[in-house]
Amino acid sequence: MDKIKKMVDNEAYRLLEKYKIPIAKYNFVKKSKNFEKDIEKHIKDYPCVVKIDGDVIHKKKAGCVEIVYKKDELKKKVSSIVKNSKKFKVNGAIIQDFVVGKEVMIGSKRDQQFGTILMFGSGGVMADVIKDVSFRVLPVDENELEFMIKETKAYQVFMEGENVDEFVDVLKKVSKLMTDNVEIKELDINPFFLNQKICAGDIRIILR
Repeated sequence: MDKIKKMVDNEAYRLLEKYKIPIAKYNFVKKSKNFEKDIEKHIKDYPCVVKIDGDVIHKKKAGCVEIVYKKDELKKKVSSIVKNSKKFKVNGAIIQDFVVGKEVMIGSKRDQQFGTILMFGSGGVMADVIKDVSFRVLPVDENELEFMIKETKAYQVFMEGENVDEFVDVLKKVSKLMTDNVEIKELDINPFFLNQKICAGDIRIILR
């Protein structure tokens, strides 16, 4: 079985920024000899999310992500994720604002039969529980993107009656990103938060 090739998170975040896709505020800390202390030095505000940046595919399962709620948890939680990352190729760490709110997911993948597929649905832990996902094959126009959003349970629960133009714009940008970057095999933004200020919470990009 071929090893999965993953774009490091720091590069994936910068790619989203290039396409003006909003992301929860973050800082990148490069791996160093004093990695744990360097991570700790960059954490000023609580709560925050700290995650290892490297070839970890499922950070939560690997124990490579923690929410640090207060300062007296910092050393223990940073030490834990660094220890759990020893078996992976590590690039650094991402320190990100802790965001809560309504969660959806956006994804895209290459399919041998259909081409490039765009996905939208319920995010966070609900993504695996209720399997609420809508699909379209690219290219797709703005009207179809709006229909794509409105046929999901996520829309009925979180967004019904609201203007979805801002979110249609995000889906357009993700479509453009996938069209331009043919080396990307899969893209998964989960969660994507629907608060007063929408933003991506986490992203995983798998390369061909």
